[in-house]
Amino acid sequence: MRESLSPPLVVRNAAATALPRTFIYCTGSAFADIGRSAARARAAGWRYRELPADHMAMLTMPRELTALLLEVS
Repeated sequence: MRESLSPPLVVRNAAATALPRTFIYCTGSAFADIGRSAARARAAGWRYRELPADHMAMLTMPRELTALLLEVS
């Protein structure tokens, strides 16, 4: 699982780099790397929201996740 969090994302489309970015941190996640990713996103100026759910928030907190997704869309 760790490898999926490590490779950098290369964006070649200049218009895509201008799109707003949001990181929704599910604070109940058991993956330690997610916290580091959240910190990097905040440091890079991404919009940042937290949800007290595990990594399956769509199953454990569907209403709250939907509200966050609607807020940032």
